Amino acid sequence: MAEGRRFSGKGEGSAGEGCGDSRTALLEAALHCFAQRGFDGTSIRDIAAAAGRNSSLISHHFGSKEGLYEEVFRQVLEVRRASLGRAAEGVAPRDRSEAVERMKVLISTLCLEFILPGPSQEPRRMLGRKLLLHELRDPRPGVAALLVGLVEPWICRFTECLAQLRPEATPAGARFLATSVMGQMMVHLLMQGLQVPTEEPGRLGPVEAAELLADYNLRALGVVPP
Repeated sequence: MAEGRRFSGKGEGSAGEGCGDSRTALLEAALHCFAQRGFDGTSIRDIAAAAGRNSSLISHHFGSKEGLYEEVFRQVLEVRRASLGRAAEGVAPRDRSEAVERMKVLISTLCLEFILPGPSQEPRRMLGRKLLLHELRDPRPGVAALLVGLVEPWICRFTECLAQLRPEATPAGARFLATSVMGQMMVHLLMQGLQVPTEEPGRLGPVEAAELLADYNLRALGVVPP
């Protein structure tokens, strides 16, 4: 938790002093506080104390606690978008073979970069995952639109693949299947909060788990990977 830890470095100051430093310190402290306790469990005073800044600076920089939370979440999603790279971009697959390969890439990328983190992931990214877990369970109105902006491109890419893999499906049916695949990814993320890490020899590594999940989905959709 954020108790006893400071994210500032130049004292409290007023609203006009060290604006850049104050804003950064508040964002960093807020990420730690919100990730550990959620929005409702975190007070403005908690964040200000962790940042070593005057609580009035939150209103000055972000307007409100809600505004600060949304900015923290926006930054978390930007990091995720950058790590996911171009997997959700590009033209639609032209045939069944391309669709199979695209599905493998999409599912594996989501697993490795978004859902099944390896042990080497930096602490800040892990805090971002905790924040995502809070919002996936019960998204706040101001954050729901940000989540849709992250997820929608992936649903569109899955839908394009499924139009090739399940040509008998209507456009609505293909999108429903795509949403189901994406939903499965989100369930895996949610389950992370319920799993107790172990070091048993038989535990799946992230790469193996991603490949297994991609194969499972393709078989469930009636597609046998080449």
